[in-house]
Amino acid sequence: NVVLSEGIFRLSDSILLSNNNATLSGQGPGTVLQVSANGVTAIQLTAVQDVVLKDFTIDGNAPVYKETRGIYINDGNATVQLLNLKIMNTSASPLASSDSNSDFKGNYHRKIMARGLHFKDNVTGVSLFDTYDSLFSDITIEDKVKSGSVAWHMSRAYQVSLQNFR
Repeated sequence: NVVLSEGIFRLSDSILLSNNNATLSGQGPGTVLQVSANGVTAIQLTAVQDVVLKDFTIDGNAPVYKETRGIYINDGNATVQLLNLKIMNTSASPLASSDSNSDFKGNYHRKIMARGLHFKDNVTGVSLFDTYDSLFSDITIEDKVKSGSVAWHMSRAYQVSLQNFR
């Protein structure tokens, strides 16, 4: 488990999490993971179980950097908690997951419990695939999505509860 202090942490590469039972937490909105290179995803999760991300801000630093993402859930099954996070200024997606049908690797199942997420000034919206038995509550969206994009997209979502969106 990793606890970050308040401050700005510049990311020239992604934080890769592939260990189960891990927690990455900050001290609230004053703990900022700030992308500092093109094509960087702040946090990538790959086939993880019982991972918790909480109490920090992700700044994609767009329009300075291109193709930046907040959190990306990569290939494989995942069980993730996202708590009290602010994701802002991403140019690709603030929160996304891979599409198991597009890469022909099989069906993935992702269980996500998200509470207290704040999306602000992102260029594209959230895009999640293969999500089941999940809860998204107390979500604030203040994005400026580009024309032809949507603020929230889910595909192949089963038993998902959406509560208190603003």
